Amino acid sequence: MGRRTATCGLMIVAALTFVAASLLHFGVTVSVFGSTVKDSFQGAAVPEMIIGIVMAVGSLSVLVRHRLSWQIALTAVSFALLGVLYGLTVTLRGGWSGDLAYHFSVLAVLAATAVLLLMPRTRVALRSRT
Repeated sequence: MGRRTATCGLMIVAALTFVAASLLHFGVTVSVFGSTVKDSFQGAAVPEMIIGIVMAVGSLSVLVRHRLSWQIALTAVSFALLGVLYGLTVTLRGGWSGDLAYHFSVLAVLAATAVLLLMPRTRVALRSRT
């Protein structure tokens, strides 16, 4: 798997999880493996949707090989990391196990994406239009 594909894939996974978390926080009920998941928290719904959209735009720039895709992707991932770290401070005070698991999981995905983006070979790959 190439660096462009890996970067784009990780960013899409993160974007989808942010959108899904946002929908849950807007009050949408989801059935997962026979269990019902509902986590209405309006305070997180809008920020998570914004982060999801930013990550989607970043992954799209990588996918279409935009000439600034590396910069856009790095900016999107950095923005998402800051949002997750802030969300983690809120979640740690509440101590909700599902939210903690989500925040730590998406934090790991974003950290891996940031490390990948900061590798010189990834920067070269994403700056290439071929």
